[in-house]
Amino acid sequence: MQIINAQDSIPLDKKTLGLLSDICKTLSQKFTLSQFFKTRVILVSDDYIRDLNKKFMGRDNPTNVLTFELGDENEVYVSVETARKEFGNSMFIKGIAFYILHALLHLEGYTDTAEVGKKEMEKLEQELWESLEKWTT
Repeated sequence: MQIINAQDSIPLDKKTLGLLSDICKTLSQKFTLSQFFKTRVILVSDDYIRDLNKKFMGRDNPTNVLTFELGDENEVYVSVETARKEFGNSMFIKGIAFYILHALLHLEGYTDTAEVGKKEMEKLEQELWESLEKWTT
C-alpha cells in the first residue's frame, strides 16, 4: 500500500504517515485483506473529496472515504479534515486508518448497503475498531 498526502490543511509528518501505514499493514494481515497490496491511498481535503463525490457519486458534499477499483490497482481517497471532525484531534489518525480499512473491506467484496452483507461488515468493522484502539498514536 502506498499512502500519498495530497492535502496541506492538516500537517502530517513522515513519522505519522509511517505509523498509519504500519497500522493498516498489520491489520490488513490480521484480517486477511489481500487488496492492501494493490491499493494506493490518497489523503485529501474536504474540498477535493467533495469534487470527487459530486463527479462520481452525484452527491454535492464532502464524505469520509471514496473507493475506486481501477483494474490492477485500487485508489482510496480519505478526507483528513472529515476524519478530524468525526474522530477528534486525538483520534483522527486512527479514524483515517479505519476509513482505509473500511475501503479495503469494500474492495474485498463486503457491503454496508445490502441487508444481507451489512451485519457481517459491521461485525468486521467493530473488530477492526477494537484492534485500532490498541494502537497508540
